[in-house]
Amino acid sequence: MKNNFHQLHFGLLVGIGRGVPTRTDAGLIRLGHVVVSEPTGQHSGAVQYDHADGRRSPKISSRPTSGAYKAHRHHDPRATILRHPGVDSVDLYEPDYVHSDRDASCKECGCDLSRRVDRGAEGGDEEQDAQDVDECIVVHRGTITAGEKVMRNGVERDRLAQEYGALCFEMEAAGALNDFPCMVIRGISDYSNSHKNDK
Repeated sequence: MKNNFHQLHFGLLVGIGRGVPTRTDAGLIRLGHVVVSEPTGQHSGAVQYDHADGRRSPKISSRPTSGAYKAHRHHDPRATILRHPGVDSVDLYEPDYVHSDRDASCKECGCDLSRRVDRGAEGGDEEQDAQDVDECIVVHRGTITAGEKVMRNGVERDRLAQEYGALCFEMEAAGALNDFPCMVIRGISDYSNSHKNDK
């Protein structure tokens, strides 16, 4: 792209990511929300946190900032075309509670419902959640962490999120940002734990 289009200065790297169930200025991060990379504190908008051989990599640069994207909730009637499973069908489990069968749903596995996290206790607003499913695209801004493996461990997720101030995990930004500055935009598809599923 850079060789053929010399006026390009940065790109948008858009896809899905695995969310950290934490709170930002826009509220609790939930499935279907969007995280946009933005430099915060000592980190650029994206940080590579691992290598397959176990070595850690320094932060990677993400020069474009998301200053133009300050609105937190974007009402868009077209969002209903993409069918969210509904807030009642999406469970967040305690970080150390491991899903027993990767090929089966939580219901099929008989996951212990007493190990679910009550997001209402975290200050969530059920009425707003229902509205979000129908009308809103909620945008969170902050650090996105990039790694070489899918994050499927709630305890490791929380440890790394604390270390880097991360809002989500993904697997593509590290390679892209080394060669071309991009703003990373990720739709949250799961909670970075063993209970993730493709549905």
